[in-house]
Amino acid sequence: MRRWVVWVVLGGFLVGGVVLWLSRLWWLPWVLSWVLKGLPIDRLRYEAASWEGRTITLYDVSLHRGAWRLAMDSLTLRLRLRPCLYVGKAVLSHSDVPSSSASASGLGANPLLLFQKTLHHLHRLDTLSAPAVSLSERFSASFTKRGDSIQLCLRYDSMSCVFQAKEGEKHYTWEVLPGFFRSRQGYLRWEGFRGSLRWQGDTLIVSGIGRGISGFHARLAAQALSYDSVGGTLRVAYQAPRWYVDFVPQAIPLALHLQAQGTGRDSFRVHLRIPPQPFAAYQQAFPRGFFSVLSQARLEGTSGIDLQLTYDPCLPDTLDLQVSWKTEGFRIVAWPPPSPLQLQGPFVYRPWRSSRALPLSPENPNYLSYHQIHPYVLFAILHSEDGSFFYHQGFNKELFLKAVLENWRCKCYRRGAGTITMQLVRNLLLSRQKTLARKLEEICLTALVERFRLLSKQRILELYLNMAEWGPDVYGLAEASQFYFAKSPYDLTLAEAIFLGLLLPTPRNYRYFIDDSTHCAKKSLESAFQKIGYFVMKANYLPEDSLTSLSSSQACLRGPARRIFLPPDSLGEE
Repeated sequence: MRRWVVWVVLGGFLVGGVVLWLSRLWWLPWVLSWVLKGLPIDRLRYEAASWEGRTITLYDVSLHRGAWRLAMDSLTLRLRLRPCLYVGKAVLSHSDVPSSSASASGLGANPLLLFQKTLHHLHRLDTLSAPAVSLSERFSASFTKRGDSIQLCLRYDSMSCVFQAKEGEKHYTWEVLPGFFRSRQGYLRWEGFRGSLRWQGDTLIVSGIGRGISGFHARLAAQALSYDSVGGTLRVAYQAPRWYVDFVPQAIPLALHLQAQGTGRDSFRVHLRIPPQPFAAYQQAFPRGFFSVLSQARLEGTSGIDLQLTYDPCLPDTLDLQVSWKTEGFRIVAWPPPSPLQLQGPFVYRPWRSSRALPLSPENPNYLSYHQIHPYVLFAILHSEDGSFFYHQGFNKELFLKAVLENWRCKCYRRGAGTITMQLVRNLLLSRQKTLARKLEEICLTALVERFRLLSKQRILELYLNMAEWGPDVYGLAEASQFYFAKSPYDLTLAEAIFLGLLLPTPRNYRYFIDDSTHCAKKSLESAFQKIGYFVMKANYLPEDSLTSLSSSQACLRGPARRIFLPPDSLGEE
């Protein structure tokens, strides 16, 4: 009797096992959900499947994560203690319509958590092979993990970048093999990168050093840049919506510490600390080719900077900048031309996009010294372009913050905050190319000129009024006075001086400031005339009742500029 019961039980197990095996494709989704549990995947779909031994193969598979979709012609899973996963040809695409499940998962809002979970699931796999993943028409990738070794190869047109990593006990060591990248606007070449990656709680710590780096981009600099070696340590933490970034550079002579933290895009605080170090360390911290004028200077002394930028819409001023710059023992050992030292004496200015050569010295008959300019003409032009010129050290903090805030909100470059000193440095010493290197060198030179009085305020203003562009091939106040009003600067009225000041930001568009019927300044400029006239009056250069008679209609063209508004047969009439 007992034998019969045993045989019945064994037979039942055998029949149940056969039934389970024959129906394995029916309960395959439950197996996959158990194997893929915890992966950052919203849903998995497939058209057909096969199961042989411990190998499961899915055909025409698509994995969905929010608006992202990874389509594969096959996906093979080999069941082991540490599973093996093989991916056939795959295409990654993005939909403009977001998925509601992405926000429900909570991972889409935290990229660091997603990255951490991805590394965790990679650790659970013994093998992951994806030899052909198409990311776009010109961009593809391949990924291979075997044991504790990882290799990622990125291909963009003819460029191939190979990234290798090896899993340690609590960290990853990584390496980027020598490579080269070229695009229409530039190129990047490197001999290699090495570093490590690890987690400290919820903080990602990445450190690395690159060797033999060189490259070019039209918006970065006018010439190729290069580093023998450069690197740093980056710490990133994110707990939605708060984020934190900490960066310390390596392999450069300048020691600094950069910290940034905030809440989403609603508020942030950036803190840059540079302890006192030689000026040479600042120059050598940038790649070769970054500076054109500063690279030739030999400077002695030390400099330390503490900068804090805070953005908080809840505060009255919204954006706040605090800068502390401490220097000691500054001295110029040598600075061959071009340099600010040149501007202390006679100088020949060659305007951008012009064949003219303008001597900025008394040898030029149109040259005006500072004391030759009528005070109210000087103040009228000054308050149109840089009203706080005599009170700042090269930078107008208020205008700078307004420009940064406006550009930040529109995600574009809409407004600048250049002062007269910055314009002088840019026009006389640097190129007019709109690059990051040129802008940063302009800021550094302006700071040196103003901080160490390489040029006096009077000298800066004198040079500026003799080289400023006021129209088509019109440079300097003397030429502008003749071009618009057929008179010398000494004879300009207040209205005419204000008109010239209003032209400075866009001198080539002077015709848009003129009324076609009257050939005088437009009525819409009346408020600007009154505003600038008020500042001139407050400087005690005009009586208080003079503003009542001040009008834009008093600035009428009398010189060659009026030719554009008159028919040819009336040019001789006046």
